[in-house]
Amino acid sequence: MNKENPEEQNKTITSNWWEKNEKIILIIIGILAFISFVNTFQNPFVWDDIGRIVQNGYIKRLSNLPLLFNSKYLSYFRETTYRPLYTLTLFLNYHFFKLNVYGWRIFNIFLHVLNTILVYFLIRYIFKDKLVSSITAMIFAVHPVHTEAVNVAVYRTELLDCLPVYFLSGHSFYI
Repeated sequence: MNKENPEEQNKTITSNWWEKNEKIILIIIGILAFISFVNTFQNPFVWDDIGRIVQNGYIKRLSNLPLLFNSKYLSYFRETTYRPLYTLTLFLNYHFFKLNVYGWRIFNIFLHVLNTILVYFLIRYIFKDKLVSSITAMIFAVHPVHTEAVNVAVYRTELLDCLPVYFLSGHSFYI
């Protein structure tokens, strides 16, 4: 007969469930992040999207890619800071989706889902607790602070800025 403390026994059951179902949890987290912004698909280009996408002739021709490394980059791409990776994503988005807002939104939502999953792994690594990391990632997925970054196509810089933080901190996940 097992004389283990009932509280410890419940903790073990919960822990075992989390271990066995981590993929399901990650899928739920990804779905939450996606569903939170699915209503943005019908929104038109707004604010800075007009100047940096709709009216920007440079991103509309892949032959302009070398301009990313030109000293006149800032004037060509209507930028105030040098962000060639960001501008490359604008080139690629335009190449695949032209001015179809759906394609631009799906790309930003994909970045948001990716960031949310990476938040899960980062918190799991720091706290060694899948429940805490799941709850944290779920809150991150649906938090309204991300609305502008996901909904305005050119504000994806915030979404892109998160990726190196996770990947650089994540190099120690498997060491």
